[in-house]
Amino acid sequence: MFAGLVEKRDERQAWAVASSVLNSIALALAAMAALAFVFAPQIMGFLVNGHAHGPCNGFTTAQVGLTVSLTRIMLLQPIFLGLAAIVTSVLQTYHRFALTAIAPLLYNLSVIGGALAGKAAGIEALAWAVVLGAAAQLLIQLPGLIPEARRFLLELNWGLPASREVLRLFIPRVIGLGAFQAMLFITLYLAARLPCGMVGAINYSWLLISFPVGALGTAAATAIFPTLSRLTAAEDLRAVAQTVNRSLRLVLFLAIPAAAGLIVLRRPIVNLLYFRGEWTAADTEQTAFALLFYALALAPLTAIEVLPRVFYAMRDTISPVRIALVAVTVDAVLSVVLVHWLPRASGQGGLALATAIASAAQAIWLAIALNGRLRGLGFDSLRRAIADATIASLVMALVLYDALDPLTAIFAQHGVGAFFTVAVEIVLGGATFAAVAYLRASPELWQVRGMFLGRYERL
Repeated sequence: MFAGLVEKRDERQAWAVASSVLNSIALALAAMAALAFVFAPQIMGFLVNGHAHGPCNGFTTAQVGLTVSLTRIMLLQPIFLGLAAIVTSVLQTYHRFALTAIAPLLYNLSVIGGALAGKAAGIEALAWAVVLGAAAQLLIQLPGLIPEARRFLLELNWGLPASREVLRLFIPRVIGLGAFQAMLFITLYLAARLPCGMVGAINYSWLLISFPVGALGTAAATAIFPTLSRLTAAEDLRAVAQTVNRSLRLVLFLAIPAAAGLIVLRRPIVNLLYFRGEWTAADTEQTAFALLFYALALAPLTAIEVLPRVFYAMRDTISPVRIALVAVTVDAVLSVVLVHWLPRASGQGGLALATAIASAAQAIWLAIALNGRLRGLGFDSLRRAIADATIASLVMALVLYDALDPLTAIFAQHGVGAFFTVAVEIVLGGATFAAVAYLRASPELWQVRGMFLGRYERL
């Protein structure tokens, strides 16, 4: 809505809407945080004691108390992140990406610093670091709004037609996000009833695919969304289709080899990142088995980051939500079936496979629906890009697999040894993938090359 009004050069109304949204989000998040603060013991008691009947016997009373304390501290985080998200959207509408790119880095640096300080200062230091990182993510972006600061209003003007349109579009989007959280909750709920360590295996493997999904899918979707909003406001559907096609080809061209690399190198990667302290070889196997199936979801999840945003730019939040709700239902049914189909000691693999199948179905359905809306999404070029990436990834995977045994024989598979194993394999895999893509004359290879050269020249 904001981008559409700016495109029509009605910045006065655009900022009236933005002010209403920003102020409403601040009040709503503060109110929900206050409620959660008061009822934190009951909420955490339900969540963590739900595991008490499982094989790991749940949390102790002291652990529940600590969870409540940490939760109450970190309830400030959603307030800052919620406001930061609105500010990010406004800045990106004006194509100001520098501060929005730096902001998440400050958050991560704060969390890393808190984790290091937590060894001496206690785990509360990490909780406060999360809050400070979220505040920094908001504050670092505010200078980018200085040219428009005079336009900001301390009011809640929901009488504007544009404001009411935001609310209409907002509600289905909340339902869609809630459906995704429900999918994660179902997965963890079932994992908690498997042998000890399965909840951790799910969480750690999910984090490993979340990084490439964010780096590829979320980054691409964030970059093109202001453009999509402006193009749909100008009713240039052909340009919208071309923009989406180009972005999808690029992210899938990179996501497919990333998935193949995670499948082959799942054990060295898990060992590199997690094998320390009380981590055991059994923990590695549990996490690596979940990662084997979660990696299959990587490419669909990157596409899902891009495709729904096209509907949002077209002011349709209902269609992707309907598809998401069906995908969550499929995920829930498959999770129950597969977690019982596989042996209990491998149940985390069934849960991950269910998510991969549901994600693939959701991505395909979104693409087909969007193809009809845009009168063509360029499926022929998409199929060629997927074929090029898949063939190059299969060759890459074979090379990585052949090189893995000699490397694991030379290097210990933890610490520095795991680092050298992964580093050598990444270089070898990247070179192999690029060589095969070059032989196939893949245009996406040159797109990636141009992207990196452009960044190098700017530096």
